[in-house]
Amino acid sequence: HSGEGVYVLAGASGGRAEIRDGKVHLIEKYNTAFLYRPDGRQDEKHYNKIHLVPFGEYVPLRKIPAIHSLLMKLTPYAYDYTLDAGTEYTVFDMKGSDGQYKFSVMICYEDTVASIARKMSLNEKGEKRIDWLVNISNDGWFVKGRASTELAQHTAICVFRAVENRLAVLRSVNTGISCVIDSLGRVRDGFIIGTLPPTAMQRSACGGWFTDRIPIDSRVTFFSKFGQWLDFCCAICLIIGIIPAVKCKGSKK
Repeated sequence: HSGEGVYVLAGASGGRAEIRDGKVHLIEKYNTAFLYRPDGRQDEKHYNKIHLVPFGEYVPLRKIPAIHSLLMKLTPYAYDYTLDAGTEYTVFDMKGSDGQYKFSVMICYEDTVASIARKMSLNEKGEKRIDWLVNISNDGWFVKGRASTELAQHTAICVFRAVENRLAVLRSVNTGISCVIDSLGRVRDGFIIGTLPPTAMQRSACGGWFTDRIPIDSRVTFFSKFGQWLDFCCAICLIIGIIPAVKCKGSKK
C-alpha cells in the first residue's frame, strides 16, 4: 500500500531471534501488531500482546515441568507453542491530512480485560494519550458452518471498553463483526463506502471491507483515572448486606 498513501495495521507472529551454531533460534515469541507507514516501511513501534489466552496461546505452569508436561497432553499439538507475554502498552502515531493522531491496539480477547484498555488510555499524568482503540481478532473459531452467538458477544464486550474510557473502538475482525463503536457505546451502522452489510450486527461470517470516520472524544473518565472501584464497592455492599441476613437466620434457629 506504499502507493496508496495509507497506514496498514497487521497482526502477525513476532519475536526475537538469535543465531547459534549457524541456525536461527527464536528465543522470544509473541502475538504482535505491526504498523506499516504510507511509505511502505514498518513503524519502529509494535505491540506484543500482553494478556495471552490459556491453552490457546500458552500452556500454563511452564516453570513446573511435571505439571506442564501433563497439561501438554491435553493440547492438540505435540510441541510447546507457548508464546511470551508483552509488557509495553504501545501507543502508535498516525499522521493525517488534518493533524496527528494516536491509537493503541487490543489483540483478540484482550478487550475482555478492562485494565488493559484503561492503561492504554491515559499517560502517567492522568491525561488522555490516545484518540481511539483498535481491536484486531481472528474470531474464526466461532464459525463452524454457521455464525455463532459468540461473535455478537465479543462485539458487546468492546462496548464496555468504549464507555469506560470514552474512546471509540475500531474493530477489524476476521469472520466476526467489523465496525466502529463510538465513545457512548453505540455500535454504528452504515459507513462511507464498503462492501459489508450496512447493519453492523449482520456482518458475521462474511467477507468485505468498509471505510468510515472515527469519532474522537477528549473526556477523561473516573474509570480511566481510578479503575474498577465501582466493582469493588458493589462487592463490599453485597457482603455487608449478606452478613446481617445470615446472622438473623442463625438467631431464629
